[in-house]
Amino acid sequence: MNHEKANENTEGQTFKIRKRMLFAHEYSRLCCLAGQDGKRRRRKKRQLEKRTPCTSANGFLTYSFTPVINREVGLLGQAKQVQQEFFRSLANLAEFYQLDISCTDNLYYPLNIQDAFEKAKKAFDEKRTGLNLIIAKDKSRKACVSTVKTYDTGTCLYYLPVKPLLLLMRNRHTKKQANLLLSVFAYLYLVGGIPYFTEGFLAGEYDMIYEWYTTDESEYDEEYYNAVIQAYKQMNYFGKKLLKSISHRYHLQQFETRVRQFKPVGEKDIALHEASLQLLAIYKEYPARSIMDNIHGCAKELEEDEKVSPEQYISFMWDGEGLVYDQLIETVNTRFQETVDIDEPVAVQYFDKLPETERHELGFEELFFDNLHNLSDALNKL
Repeated sequence: MNHEKANENTEGQTFKIRKRMLFAHEYSRLCCLAGQDGKRRRRKKRQLEKRTPCTSANGFLTYSFTPVINREVGLLGQAKQVQQEFFRSLANLAEFYQLDISCTDNLYYPLNIQDAFEKAKKAFDEKRTGLNLIIAKDKSRKACVSTVKTYDTGTCLYYLPVKPLLLLMRNRHTKKQANLLLSVFAYLYLVGGIPYFTEGFLAGEYDMIYEWYTTDESEYDEEYYNAVIQAYKQMNYFGKKLLKSISHRYHLQQFETRVRQFKPVGEKDIALHEASLQLLAIYKEYPARSIMDNIHGCAKELEEDEKVSPEQYISFMWDGEGLVYDQLIETVNTRFQETVDIDEPVAVQYFDKLPETERHELGFEELFFDNLHNLSDALNKL
């Protein structure tokens, strides 16, 4: 897409904005340059100097990954159990990756674990596997050496506007397109786990912007002010009506039927149909998977305002253009300038047992995010 504009902040950093899907330029630890066209691009992450847990049916989200180094190791539990599990999993890791790790015998707990983990991490990093080494703690493990593969989201804001759906529904000539998009949105909301803008992070951002304008309307040009207030009235009224439709499971049940029966005419229809086909394929292959299932809290102990959580960069929004949109982007940009990390999908392999093969499965995440890009392109053409 060619519709880009740059917003500059007071510190000179720039967010590259793409209609309906936003790309952030470098901001603190979080960012690297993202692709400027409609396709997903892999880029190497910066050497870094330097998100709110989501509800999911997948109990794996309750796990926390807790590196020992620079932490109070005593929090892991009783010394004997921690040491036994740690060194057993460390031995499995060393055997699997053929690592030469010489541990010091004259150190007491927890310094013995810290020393061994530092040496293991150094030897593991030299293998250049593209994985991270952590000590994982969850309900069944106290201190298990584990490897983590992170899915690079490309530091994108995956914001999908719902106003195009409203426009299709109000036009009697585009009822089929509206029903198809309604099923797509129902899948993304009910199964895919994408929050709606009246419920999640963006709800607070929209409310804050509205409060700015209504606190002292005399500060704004009358025509500009009236346009913003009118946009908010439309957003609040129709946004709630659209959510009621999107959250109805009937539209999810009709997803496959609508995709199969849809006959595209013209470039807009083709783009929408192709995006719908791809998302339907994901739904059929992963009928119960949410994009939030494999997104976990940061391994490090960070304050909430230091992290970007999944609902902050994955969400429905109202519109991808206009005065409110412009203000929203500026507000989000400003907020994320202070963040130091981002919660992204991860695949963890535990070494409490010696595995037969390396296994870090992120196929669903790759398909899901790639096709959000495709859907974004299709929405841009409507």
